Amino acid sequence: MTGSTPGTPRTLEDVDGWFGRPDQRLFTWFLERQDRLDQRGDLLELGTYLGRSAVLIGRHVRADERLTVCDLFGSPAPDEANDREVTRCYPGLTRADFERTYLAFHDRPPVVVQAPTSVISDYLRPGRCRFAHVDASHLYEHMAADLAVARSALAPEGIVVCDGHRAVHAPGAAAAVWTALDSGGLRPICATPSKLYGTWGDPDAVRDELLAFLAGADDLVHETCRIAEYDVPFLRARDEEPDGLSAEDAAEVRDAVQRAVTAEVAAGRAVEHAEAAEQRAEELAEVAAAAEIEAAQTIGRAVKAEERAERAEELATAEAARAAAAEERAAAAEERTATADTRIAAAEELAATAEERAAAADARAVAAEERAAAAEAEREALVRARTESETSLRQAAERTAEAEAEAKLQEEGRELAETALRAATEQHARLTSEAGRLRDNLDAARREVIRLKGQLRRTRMQLRAIRNSRSFRMGRALTATPRAMRRMTGGS
Repeated sequence: MTGSTPGTPRTLEDVDGWFGRPDQRLFTWFLERQDRLDQRGDLLELGTYLGRSAVLIGRHVRADERLTVCDLFGSPAPDEANDREVTRCYPGLTRADFERTYLAFHDRPPVVVQAPTSVISDYLRPGRCRFAHVDASHLYEHMAADLAVARSALAPEGIVVCDGHRAVHAPGAAAAVWTALDSGGLRPICATPSKLYGTWGDPDAVRDELLAFLAGADDLVHETCRIAEYDVPFLRARDEEPDGLSAEDAAEVRDAVQRAVTAEVAAGRAVEHAEAAEQRAEELAEVAAAAEIEAAQTIGRAVKAEERAERAEELATAEAARAAAAEERAAAAEERTATADTRIAAAEELAATAEERAAAADARAVAAEERAAAAEAEREALVRARTESETSLRQAAERTAEAEAEAKLQEEGRELAETALRAATEQHARLTSEAGRLRDNLDAARREVIRLKGQLRRTRMQLRAIRNSRSFRMGRALTATPRAMRRMTGGS
């Protein structure tokens, strides 16, 4: 391939492609024969490139027929291998290039399917084609699938043209074609260096007519080769080498073969390097496997360590919870101690108040005793006065009448004195009873103060013991193992 010819093409030779003169003559002969025999049906081309063969086929499309061409035209290939093939052989191909070429020769465009050939069945009418040209991908699986599509599309006597049946650069295509000949029911009619012509119908009548045509074709030569039970003519142009090439092209092929041999040697060395690399990769794989085993063991140990760490963390959390509970209990004890201190202080205040009240009661008792003593002295004085009064009365009885008035006054004074004595006596009794009751209260208050002071001393001693014990436990908790901490916390 040399690239597209600039400008509008005028002849097939102006269109770039791989469609030589022997195949141009055979395409024309098969299509004209169908025209002559009035064989009708659609036409199909899988893989059209710039349209060199499609232009020739298009010359034989009748008004009620259609030509369908299918090519990727730059669309994504269905798989990686096909993508490499397209990139290597058909870079830059576009649908616009094909349509521009085709319309330079025809007024009506064909049906163009820009997609992989795997979808072409959706655009065909089974059994309605009379001519199919299979020249798309030369990979075996694609070529085999395209031949199956062609068989389904062709009428019983339809003609199929298979490209690459002996291509050195495309063994997949050759394998697919020869598989179809061997076991796929395909029957050969003739072949050129590039293409094989066949049918799934009866090839004999067609082949006989073709041999009659070749007998008068001065520009073509052929020889007959036996393929299974068929005598198949192999054609080439008279000015080509037996392998189908011109002298100039044959020289290029020999150079290409030499380059291929050199490339094969290089490929052998590359294979040796690849084998060495593969051996090295296997060694590295073994090392990697050993490393993976060691890594798995390390991961196992790490998992166990993590489990132990989790258990230790759980124990530490439990110990921390118990320590927090102990601190809470200690805080509660401190609060209770503070409450006890407050109560003791209140008791001391009450005791002080009781002592003050007792002192006041003592003072009142002393005062009462003093008042009682005064009353007693007053009573004694009154007794003495009564005695004196009685003496005076006796003396007064002896006196005259004027002493009676004085006696009356003295009698009233005596009555008053007796009333005062009785009141003083009652008050003395009340004061004596109050003094006794106050002495009892004072003794009870003193005993309560002594009891509260003893309880305060015991509480303070307990608080000091709790504080000393907490400090001791907290010191041990900083260095003790989780089990010792657990015993210590349980003990508290």
